[in-house]
Amino acid sequence: MVAEDYLSDQEIRDLGTESQAPFNPKPSIEVTLEEYDEWCKSWKQTLIVKPLGKRINLQTMERWINSRWGRNEAIRVMDFEERFFMVRFSCQEDYGYALFEGPWMIADHYLLVQRWRPLFIPQKTEVQKLATSVRISNLPTEPYNKHFLWKVGMSLGVMLRVDELTSIHSRRKFARICVEIDLRRKLVPSFTALGKDFKLEYEGLHQICFSCGRHGHKMDGCVELAEETKQDAEKHGEDSNRRHHRGGDNAGNLRQGK
Repeated sequence: MVAEDYLSDQEIRDLGTESQAPFNPKPSIEVTLEEYDEWCKSWKQTLIVKPLGKRINLQTMERWINSRWGRNEAIRVMDFEERFFMVRFSCQEDYGYALFEGPWMIADHYLLVQRWRPLFIPQKTEVQKLATSVRISNLPTEPYNKHFLWKVGMSLGVMLRVDELTSIHSRRKFARICVEIDLRRKLVPSFTALGKDFKLEYEGLHQICFSCGRHGHKMDGCVELAEETKQDAEKHGEDSNRRHHRGGDNAGNLRQGK
């Protein structure tokens, strides 16, 4: 068997030049914008989710997602490192339901839901954004429309949707919008319009502990966090004592060696 039997013409031509090419420890792979856009298309209808404060295996998460969100078609779930899951929808209606109709709980722990974004790397990603419903109470009749509510949402984060029941013809006690907010920033408590102040209520967020992931209390009232802090303090104290004793022993040894 000779090289021509299993190498392409281009590879055969390259054989004579390989020894002349300098070694590159970090080659740069070029990707065109057209290529990248094409690769992203199949991920547009995908959500990135993460259970707060609890480790859930793939089988449990897959069953939960398909039973809650798969109202029309089966949903594909993939597990990633750092307890993230990628959830791919084939049905737009199911995707919208999962994204807009939260908050969601699994095993008594809050489930963070965010839209897919390019170049997602779990190891280098903190939970920074999530979709949440925001209520606006006591809104007068005149600004009670989707155009105004969209403006409000854009001032809070990335506006996703106005509740389909929110309209001048089906007016309720509050308006409801869905916004993707940045968790690294403080929540906006109110806004001013037409000379009036209006309060905002983030559904569920004020009673979510972002330490243990449970609903019903915040981090400053978290028993699990307090216990972890206590254990860390005790461990730090023990380490300090050991270092102190070692320092005393060394000093004694030095005195004996004089």
